[in-house]
This record gives sequence, structure tokens and C-alpha cells, in this order.
Amino acid sequence: MAFQPQPLTEVRQAHCEVCPIKKLAFCGRLDSDTQAALYRVSQQIKLAPHYHIFQEDEPADSAFQLLEGAAKAYKVLPDGRVHLIGFIMPGDLVGLSGRGLWGHGIYSCSVETLVPSVVCRYPAHQLGKLSERFPDLKRSLLERTGTLLNAAQERMVLLGRRSAAERVAHFMVSLVERAESAGGPSGEAWVPARQQDIADHLGLTPETVSRVWADFRREGLIRPCDSRHIVITDRSALLTYSQP
Repeated sequence: MAFQPQPLTEVRQAHCEVCPIKKLAFCGRLDSDTQAALYRVSQQIKLAPHYHIFQEDEPADSAFQLLEGAAKAYKVLPDGRVHLIGFIMPGDLVGLSGRGLWGHGIYSCSVETLVPSVVCRYPAHQLGKLSERFPDLKRSLLERTGTLLNAAQERMVLLGRRSAAERVAHFMVSLVERAESAGGPSGEAWVPARQQDIADHLGLTPETVSRVWADFRREGLIRPCDSRHIVITDRSALLTYSQP
């Protein structure tokens, strides 16, 4: 199905200058004229939890940048199993990989919100036209696409070459680093999903994730604030786990 904002709420920030993820956004370093052009074609939309921003094999007619909340990207395998590709956090741009900037294609995966979220929607044909008009925008989009490819390669190494403890440690460190880059407290992160989703993402069982999590707590490497927050208390030790 095509993206339908109804019955969700359209919101409108005053200007890109006050965007809550300006430092993380692909458009954050663009000049004011380019940002203004993007703003005119964009749509900020508030989404409910478990809402599909887009689904695999749908026409890829828009790109989306997450402003608030969290989402997950996944694929449905031929045998019906769900394979979780990764978690989408504020500042992440999704939807480009299904079609590039100008072609006609389909989304290669599904993206579903995990919690109440806000996205900035960019119609693909308008984004393509603007990228021809503003070279810095094209460069920024291509750089973001390259970042996605690097993340996919890193995940292949993570799943193929690392132990269960290394996978969980890498996930925790990455989560905290993303939270810190968004301006969060040092060493702290919000856990965006259930252990089942995290296990699927890491190629482990929920029982293994729970066991490693408990081991890290006993060793004093992490401290849970509550069921959905963690604090890394010994980052150097976790970094040792998380290195290839």
C-alpha cells in the first residue's frame, strides 16, 4: 500500500533551523537556500506505534527521515520468517535504497514504528529534482547512501565473525554512541525494542541475549536504569568486546 498519513497527525515545525535532529540530519549542514527548498516539499507527520512507514515491494515514492521515536527495518523471508535488518533512530534516513534518487523502483524492506514517532517525508521525484538543482544536496544524499552500505557490511561482519558476547556488546556501544551524538547523556541509551527483536537483529536467541546482558551486569560493565534504559559503566571493557 502507498503511504497514507490519515488518520495520523501532520505537524509542522517552524523551520529547519529549529529541527530537533539538525546535527544528525542529512540536510543539517546544507545552506539555508537548500534547506528552505527541502522544507517546502517536505511533510512532517506524527505516527502511531506499529505503523508501517512503508512496506517491502511497495512503490518507492518517498524517502523518510526520523525526527523523533524509533522504528525497525525488516524483511519477510520466503518461508514466512521475519528477518530484522536494523533499528531506525532519530537522524536516520530510510527509503532511498529502494530506488536511488531518480529511478523507479520498490522498497527493499519494510519499516515499522516501535513507539510514537515523527517523520519528515520527502517525495522522491521532488527530492531528485532538488538534488539536480542543489549539488550539495545530491552529495549529502549519496554520502548517506554510502553510510547505509557501510552499516550493512559491518553487520555482515558482526553476524559472521563475532561471538554472542561481542555482538551484544557491539549493539550496546553503538546504541550509546548514537544516543550521545543526538545530545543524550554520556554513556546512556534508551533501548528501542524488545529482547526478541534485538535477538533477531543480532542472529541470536532471546535467551542468549538475556544471559549475556546478565553477565555484563554481574561484571559491572552495564547498569540498567529501568527495563528500557541502560548505562555503560565500563566502556573500555565493552569496547574490547565490540572490536572485530
